[in-house]
Amino acid sequence: MNESEKRRPLRRLFAPGAGMPPPYLAGHRKTGKALKEAVEDLRAGLAPDAEIVLVGPRGNGKTSLLRERVERGARREESGEPVETLWLTPDEMETKEDLYRRLIYADEVEAASERQVTKEARAGIPGLGVRSTENRTERSEASPEFLTSALLRRRGKRPLLVVVDEAHVMDPEVGRLLLNTSQKVRGEGLPFLLVMAGTPGLEAKLSEADATFWDRGTILGVGLLDDAASREAIAVPLERAGVSISETALERAVADSQGYPFFLQLWGAELVGAMGEGERRLGDRHARQAAEAVEARRADYYDGRYRELKAAAAVEPACAAAAAFSGRESLSDAEVDRAIACGLGTPEATGSTLEVLSARAALERLGFFWKPPKRAGYVAGIPSLMGYALERSASARSTPEESPSL
Repeated sequence: MNESEKRRPLRRLFAPGAGMPPPYLAGHRKTGKALKEAVEDLRAGLAPDAEIVLVGPRGNGKTSLLRERVERGARREESGEPVETLWLTPDEMETKEDLYRRLIYADEVEAASERQVTKEARAGIPGLGVRSTENRTERSEASPEFLTSALLRRRGKRPLLVVVDEAHVMDPEVGRLLLNTSQKVRGEGLPFLLVMAGTPGLEAKLSEADATFWDRGTILGVGLLDDAASREAIAVPLERAGVSISETALERAVADSQGYPFFLQLWGAELVGAMGEGERRLGDRHARQAAEAVEARRADYYDGRYRELKAAAAVEPACAAAAAFSGRESLSDAEVDRAIACGLGTPEATGSTLEVLSARAALERLGFFWKPPKRAGYVAGIPSLMGYALERSASARSTPEESPSL
């Protein structure tokens, strides 16, 4: 085996932004435990008391938690009933009829889509297999009662796990059907667990679908990692791969990442990339080289986030909120609203006006700040993003506009 082949596993240790689970799922132990226990109850044939929702800004590991603690947990060969898992995204269930077909005939639809050219297609009738599945229900029958009855006929009492990722962009009518069906199916004794994940905008989306859901569902926040978990996110995969890292290099990576899982993965990837052939020890030299690469990639990332703020006409409110967060771990609702009002040019506004509420909702959707479940105040989505927004905005104001040529 040549050196390139030996280094291939190291290069694959960290894959920031690739949609792959990290090599070691650090932190979020309470959330992970709650998910694991819910799947274990499902496997035991028990109907959960409520749906589960994972909520948090992008890049904090919601999908990784779902893959590791929910999907893989359901597949493990353990005692109890096997759990059938259906992973959905909003683009697969744009209508209530789409949801019906995915829940009831998901296996047949997938089998039809994976088949090679069928006999019917060769006869000039492409896609007949899928269309015949779609015709098994009238569009008007996609109701909670009809769907519950169909689920019980189709699946019997087998445990069923439904995961909806990126649920914050789900159509409210589809969400309402899904939530109502979940309640009715569990009421019939079917071991059915609905798990949804999305950005902080998910609360508004689910409240639009069902005004009382947020109070009765099991809501789990997924945010920044603490220092101990951040250290594990980098050190544990390296150690398992036979690579050690100095304390100073590790601390530099942890401090610079500010507990943001995406940045921790980015640091891990660049540290490994800084290693030379045959090296198995990371030190300050590697950290310095990695820091330059991380800074360049993070600048591109923040540029994209800043453009999102501009597209949402939220730069000034964001900067005002960032200034208010300076030196503060959290802000109350009133403090956030006052800062946003100042950013909007209405400092006299002391209440939550419609304009302020709209700007606050936009910044929450973008993950600029958010309110974790069971927390009284707002916290920064990524602290360093706030500093970037302030610097970028100040730079834009200090750069004189070019005069039109005469």
